Amino acid sequence: MLTSLRKIALCIFSFFTVITYPGITAAKPYENYSDFLNEIKNITIDYTNAYPVTEYFLTRDVATISLDSGIVYLCKPINNRRCLAVFIGKGTLMFEPPIKVEQDQLERFLKTKSLNAAFSAMLLFCGDSTVNEIMNNNLRVKAVKSKDAEMMIDNFIEYESNHEKTAFNSTISKTLLEDESNDIFYTYFDMDDYEDLFFCIDSYEEEEVTLLRGEWYPVYGNMNEDINQFHFMGENPEEISYDSTRGKNNEIDIVKHIINCTINDKLELNCTDSLVIATRKNGLIWLPLELFFELNVISVKDADGKDMEFYKGEKSPILWVKMPHVYNAPDIFSIKAEYSGKMLERYGDYIVLKSSLGWYPSYGFYERTLFDLTFRTPEEYAFVSIGDLVSESTENDVYISHWITPYKCMIASFNIGLFTRKEFKVEGCSPVEILYRTTDQWKAVAEDAQLSLSFYSKWLGTLPTKKFYATELPAGHGQSFPGMIHLSSGAFFSQSKTGWEESFVSHEVAHQWWGNSVDTRSYRDTWLSEGFAEYSSFMYTQMVLKDNEKFFKFLSRSRTEIMNLRKSFLGSGFEQGPIALGHRISSSKTPGDYSLIIYQKGAWVLHMLRNICIDLNTLKEDVFLNIMKEFYNKYKGSYASTRDFQRIVEINTGLDYSWFFDQWVDDTKIPTYKVATKYTQTPEGKYKIRVRVKQENVPPTFKMFVPIAIFGKEDQVVRVRTFITNEVCEFDLPLIPFEPDKIQFNEFESVLCDYDDESWD
Repeated sequence: MLTSLRKIALCIFSFFTVITYPGITAAKPYENYSDFLNEIKNITIDYTNAYPVTEYFLTRDVATISLDSGIVYLCKPINNRRCLAVFIGKGTLMFEPPIKVEQDQLERFLKTKSLNAAFSAMLLFCGDSTVNEIMNNNLRVKAVKSKDAEMMIDNFIEYESNHEKTAFNSTISKTLLEDESNDIFYTYFDMDDYEDLFFCIDSYEEEEVTLLRGEWYPVYGNMNEDINQFHFMGENPEEISYDSTRGKNNEIDIVKHIINCTINDKLELNCTDSLVIATRKNGLIWLPLELFFELNVISVKDADGKDMEFYKGEKSPILWVKMPHVYNAPDIFSIKAEYSGKMLERYGDYIVLKSSLGWYPSYGFYERTLFDLTFRTPEEYAFVSIGDLVSESTENDVYISHWITPYKCMIASFNIGLFTRKEFKVEGCSPVEILYRTTDQWKAVAEDAQLSLSFYSKWLGTLPTKKFYATELPAGHGQSFPGMIHLSSGAFFSQSKTGWEESFVSHEVAHQWWGNSVDTRSYRDTWLSEGFAEYSSFMYTQMVLKDNEKFFKFLSRSRTEIMNLRKSFLGSGFEQGPIALGHRISSSKTPGDYSLIIYQKGAWVLHMLRNICIDLNTLKEDVFLNIMKEFYNKYKGSYASTRDFQRIVEINTGLDYSWFFDQWVDDTKIPTYKVATKYTQTPEGKYKIRVRVKQENVPPTFKMFVPIAIFGKEDQVVRVRTFITNEVCEFDLPLIPFEPDKIQFNEFESVLCDYDDESWD
């Protein structure tokens, strides 16, 4: 049905022409953001321009919108531009994601893989001539005031403004600020049978096509969150994939940051950041940058020192800067922003960093760039930053330090505090310096930092850092930066029997390889950072600390949490999503899923792969260890995707692993196995074992390698790797020379699953 409607709509659109209406003069870019914000917040309906429509179709990519019957009310022009309209009547939204991951996600939220749903109102914003086309193809009438249409405008402003109403949707802002003609297409629907829905096309996004749902939050009011996101379908739907290149739609690249930052005795920041910027697209007039919402911008200047127009709303993280003239690719220019604010708070002897990110202007999702950092800090505090320390001095009780990154980094940060500093040499890699305030368990933290750094260096390869800093952060989380990590004070206070502390420290150290050196190609590949760091920390516990018990408890605990997610005596809750959703796995309905699925299930994927690759006769792990090492060395200092990792796996094993990644990364199904065994003795004195496996909660096509171990009474053991598929799988194991005392299915927790033994009968 969608295909036929697209054809109709395309035929209609082929006759459209752009027209000019009397009384509307040519638009031009806004001179300041405040004028735009005031105009968009006070937009009203032009009741002299209303258009009755019947069976009028709008088609964009995989969505077709049918305005079955009703009235389109045009809004008054914004900056002399017709770009907003409201439809009241009966309509139908038809939408079908082109890839399975997103079809499943749509079903998770709306209980259908192909949406065909009625709506009673729609608001449209477009960057092209769609509104003019509606005017051109329908008869104009004067209309009476519509409360429903007014409500749609009010809701639109509520959804797309920040809580303080000091900033607006960035894509809509940029389109109107620059008076740009583009393919931006935004629709907001008052649905009959669902909550509010939004269908948007945004060519500034990494993935351009999005379906969102409205959600009301007690503090923030109406907000929207995505259900689906994917690339343009293009001419050949069969070729679409979810592989992305992060930043491919960016307008600019930040080539370098030159930051001078002063932290005074009151722990207030005053900074200047000189950004060297390379233009990637034509027509750049207004540039949105991100900066921590509590920082205040004092000035922005161009390369000649002339003031530039800028705007940063109250409690808004977006800094808008107007260029002195239009920049086109491949222009390179520089701007200098001066800003200040309070990002640090002292509580007793501890200094809390409100945000380890956002303290300098950035663009997009933290693209790799160079940093030249000079800090002036009170001498009483110890201070470290990312980068190589190239000079340091003290003047009038002020410590001045200069740090330069010798390679491009994704993000920059620092730490400051009343720290004690201890430096240690580490075999096979750069020295480690520990900065701590809490003395209880600092030696244990230092030991884990040293041992894990040495372990990963020997296994994967060395890091391009001259010195590694492990610093205490009075917060409940950790974070890793190139050559430096923040570690929660919790790790310094105690050492529990669970092994959490050593796993936490070694996880953050592992990010030096996974996340900082090998960066993710898109948000869908986040598990290559978090899941890899998590499992690397498990391996540290097992292989360096020699604690198999803790290692398998980590796996068992996370397996239980994954298998029982949102299950209770009342039944199952909202279904969990796949690893391939990346940060989108977390939503108002699934707030804790990011840690559980991306970290824990991501770690399980590596564990299952490791056990598929293990030599069951010798228990040697050369194949898996080489896969990880080769993956790191091929992609260090660059970006990698899940498909890149899959190719490394296939090269090293000589096998096709598409089924494995399809099941465990792109899908959510987890098998339950019911296992029965029996054996008989052969005339030759050997033993024949018959195995029956019932596979439940997954499709019959689901398949997996599962090891089976047969133990004898005199410490004999034989291990066999079996391939389980179909609803029922029955087979004989190779003959063994001893009588089985115990038959263990899924030895070494090799597969993320539930299984029960059952009698043969």
